[in-house]
Amino acid sequence: LPISQPPIAFGTTYTNSVGDLYTFNASGGTLQLVVQGGAQTLSFADASGLWNTDPNNKDWKTPNNVLAAFRNGDLANFVNGATVTVDSGGVQPSQLNFSNPSPTAVQGAGGSITTGLVTANGSGSVNVQSDLNSSQGISINSGNVTLAKTTVNSGGITVAGGSLTNSGTTTITAGGLNVSAGSLAVSGSIS
Repeated sequence: LPISQPPIAFGTTYTNSVGDLYTFNASGGTLQLVVQGGAQTLSFADASGLWNTDPNNKDWKTPNNVLAAFRNGDLANFVNGATVTVDSGGVQPSQLNFSNPSPTAVQGAGGSITTGLVTANGSGSVNVQSDLNSSQGISINSGNVTLAKTTVNSGGITVAGGSLTNSGTTTITAGGLNVSAGSLAVSGSIS
């Protein structure tokens, strides 16, 4: 364990601030320290940066304002404006939320983003040029969202406020496109 972690007594567990579970026990006469990484809820902490899974890249903060590295499976929040380059290997957050206020913007480009649900609840703008693959749908409640190449496998795309601009190719496998409020502009294609 890093020196900053407290000692773990034999037969007990410890969970650190980013959700990693440490268990110290014995199995068949052998001492074991089992480490299980837990999913984190993170917010992007910088004005610009590389979004990857490098454990040394601590461009994210936990709800307790502890700097942390992003791991696939973490929940990713953008609460302020940022320019983000997605690693060419792509990233896989469990959920992707945009709540940046106006007049800030989130710009995302580079490798692919594969996630569950995508939500936009802030009044700022969001421009995702990376390939965006959602397995649970996209929900736009406010703000100005521009998507380039997007695939939605379930849940569809719902625009309940704000605006959606489709600048590339969007494929919706299930759930359809539902615009109940706000606006939709298409310069690419939606199928």
